[in-house]
Amino acid sequence: MKLVEKVELLLDQCHADQAVPAEIKEVVTAFGGVNNILAFNNSVSELRYDVKDLSAVNQEQLKALGATKVTIFDREKHVQVCFGIGTEKLNKLIKFFAPKLKEEQSEHVAQEQTEVVDNSHSKSTNEVQELVVLAPVAGQVVALNSLNDGVFSEGLVGKGFAIAMDLNQGKINVVAPFDGKISMLPASKNQLIFTAPCGAEVVMLLGQDSHKLDGIGFEAHFGLNASVKQGETLISLDLSRFAAEKIDNHLVFVVTPDSKLQTIVELGQTAIAGQKLFKLAK
Repeated sequence: MKLVEKVELLLDQCHADQAVPAEIKEVVTAFGGVNNILAFNNSVSELRYDVKDLSAVNQEQLKALGATKVTIFDREKHVQVCFGIGTEKLNKLIKFFAPKLKEEQSEHVAQEQTEVVDNSHSKSTNEVQELVVLAPVAGQVVALNSLNDGVFSEGLVGKGFAIAMDLNQGKINVVAPFDGKISMLPASKNQLIFTAPCGAEVVMLLGQDSHKLDGIGFEAHFGLNASVKQGETLISLDLSRFAAEKIDNHLVFVVTPDSKLQTIVELGQTAIAGQKLFKLAK
């Protein structure tokens, strides 16, 4: 039985207390694990996922699971996997079980960390305990669950918030929230992963459906792997283009599961670009 045919049965049996089906675990594992997936999109016949690390995607495993075609977009860090008609239901199941998979992954990481014996006292005392984070843009801070997108709003990418930008501002600059490096920047320039030397790492999505603009209205001031100082302009946005095309006005700011600092503290309710918005702590 094909995977997409099994999905029909899995959907009928699906409930909140159910263990993650083996078929779903296998697909997610082939994508490098749930924490490697940044965007859970699909067409009628394809899973279309943005990922953090393309090298973690196992094409042969995906084909063994029934994929007829796997297309990798290196520059965009995007993967399209064709499972045939009914794939949208497979994606629905993956998103449904993603929080449980993240919980299992967190428990696994926590267990590994307790097994590590650190004999270097100087190393532990030199670790950064917190980081002051600047607002990348101006606007009102809102909770992720208010987005109702089924991905960020459900915490599938990580913990965070969104900033509602005023589309009447015209052209604005998105500034670096801290000193760091651009770890991921697709050709569309509508999202990026930004990583600090201390290991803090965040995802910024500039408009939930801004991929529709195909990079128009976005001007990147730095390229992939570039080091950027706190407060420097990462990307210039033409919000008038957002308004004209009816693009979502939220900058989504999420701490990745791989970040060494995970706790958002002292989060303000109004963001002023280039000024302190919160602290990121262990």
